[in-house]
Amino acid sequence: MKIRIILATLIVLGLALGTVAQAKSAEKKEQPAKKERAKKDKGAQKEQKNNNPFTQLNLTQEQMAKIKEIRQQAMKNAKQADSPKAKKQVMAKMKSDINSVLTKEQQAKLTKLQAKGKKQDPLSQIGLTPEQKAKIDTINAEAKKAGQKAKTPREKQEIIKKSRLAIQNILTPEQKVKIKELSKQGHSGQPNFLNKLGLTPEQKKAVAKVNQKMRKQAKDRKTPEDRMKLSKTAKEEINKILTPDQRAKLLELEKEWAEKQANIKGDNAKKASKDKKTKKERPDRDGKKTKKGKSK
Repeated sequence: MKIRIILATLIVLGLALGTVAQAKSAEKKEQPAKKERAKKDKGAQKEQKNNNPFTQLNLTQEQMAKIKEIRQQAMKNAKQADSPKAKKQVMAKMKSDINSVLTKEQQAKLTKLQAKGKKQDPLSQIGLTPEQKAKIDTINAEAKKAGQKAKTPREKQEIIKKSRLAIQNILTPEQKVKIKELSKQGHSGQPNFLNKLGLTPEQKKAVAKVNQKMRKQAKDRKTPEDRMKLSKTAKEEINKILTPDQRAKLLELEKEWAEKQANIKGDNAKKASKDKKTKKERPDRDGKKTKKGKSK
């Protein structure tokens, strides 16, 4: 009888030890995955912080609290707005209220940072219609609101992914192709002209070395100003690798591209103005144009 009790106790202990060992083994296997997820989440947080111009204004705690309150109220008002125009007015008021919280120096710096961001945004280079812009503003406003409720960087990434998909569904096939090209070229939209300069194998290796060095250093650059300086330094180093003829050709290609972008911007502005004018007038039953909302 005693032997049976002892055997039963040993069996129970063996099973318990085996369960503990399995749990520890599973936990050990899970640790690298957890570290990798934590690393990605931290990277996402850093990227979001660097892309937010308000993090570069040296705001006081009081300013941050007021801006947060203004944004929350604006999100509530935007939800209650019954048209894209009303939502646009809510966003304009939010911008005005936030500016009233900032100092003149902070306002100037914010304007500069936002202008840079707008210039780098591929959406600003594909000729969006006023209706598309209004829809995109609504999507972005809803994404911001959802992002405030998100508890982890991973949830925020999912929200961003969904908003980007929603924006893609608004674009025409031609705009989708254009934005894909711009994304490949980089945020600035400027193509890589070096492959048109007839570089020698030695030059290609030297350029690749400069680009690799720049990518490593870019990880430690937290502000757009720092990254712009790094990009300028890299360009200067690449220019030293080129021959005088190649440098002249590069300048010519960059000038042609800048003129082309200026023409596209002008054409888009004219198109937007024409669409706005057409929208204000509509033909009546007899084919005569009357002002929208007024009877003949």
